[in-house]
Amino acid sequence: MVVSQLPASSLEAVRQALVGLKMPRALEALSEIIGRLEQGEMSALEAMEALLTEELHTQIDRIGRDTDRSDRRPGFVSRDCLPDEALAELELHERSLASLEA
Repeated sequence: MVVSQLPASSLEAVRQALVGLKMPRALEALSEIIGRLEQGEMSALEAMEALLTEELHTQIDRIGRDTDRSDRRPGFVSRDCLPDEALAELELHERSLASLEA
């Protein structure tokens, strides 16, 4: 277990935010990401991207499983078969990352 150098209150606030936002996979990945951040393996922006990407992939996987069960869409998930809401979220995430990198 990584002993975080972040203030306990900040780390706990991030954990609580992830719980409140119902982002379980990001919450699971948090310790590993914080460890990599503290070891200098990634920047703060890369850590945020990793955290959000974990949850985004979880949601896309869930959408794929849901569509498999409904038999209304193919069993794979591509941009062409994502529901409008999920596609909009994905595009928003991509634009946010692009603006942060610029």
